[in-house]
Amino acid sequence: MAQRHGDGAFADSDSDADADADAGPPADVHASADAAAVARVDADAPADAAACAPANAVAGAPVEIDRSPADAPDERIVGEHIVGEQSAPAWLPAGSRVQWVTGTVPPSPMGLVRLLIRDGDRVFCVPRERNGKLDLPTREVGEADPTGLNAILALSIDITGSDEPPRWVGAVRNIVPDPPGDYRWPVPVAHFGVWQVENAPRVDGRWLDAGEEASPLKERHWFPLIAP
Repeated sequence: MAQRHGDGAFADSDSDADADADAGPPADVHASADAAAVARVDADAPADAAACAPANAVAGAPVEIDRSPADAPDERIVGEHIVGEQSAPAWLPAGSRVQWVTGTVPPSPMGLVRLLIRDGDRVFCVPRERNGKLDLPTREVGEADPTGLNAILALSIDITGSDEPPRWVGAVRNIVPDPPGDYRWPVPVAHFGVWQVENAPRVDGRWLDAGEEASPLKERHWFPLIAP
């Protein structure tokens, strides 16, 4: 059973805190096969996750993952596909791994939920609470909501005004076997999920083009879940 492990430096994200913001996974990620309104958004990673760029990566480099022609289901969870995987990502404690997973149902435990609203290649973003960087609307998940379904519905209502259930997209999965005392997410596994809605936002924010070569969204840890 996953346990929540203390509060601290790894505050808001796929580890993360701000790691999501300025540093994506290294380019050698390998696929194993296939305000009420403005909610909390990723904070800053060690030292979600801010600029802890991998030693072999250029700061601010886009997230890139290699995808195989056929995505094979992960044997551990029926209907799940691991679409990308990285060993020893720089934004997680030593000995950790990260996976990008899709499937039919959200996995648990869920650490954060994010709401994706698209208009073609444009993606709706709001400023992160801690540093003002633009990201998907995000909310932290309580222990009583292991798959994040209550949190994502509440977030979607706040952002769009609609109670239509969002559609599950996928998650970033942290696998952290030996967490430090300041790692705040469930261990050894935690998920950071993305759901999508078709409804328009009713709150202030900005639309960023995810298709642009220099789009800052390509640096976010969740980007491989929506990349073509």
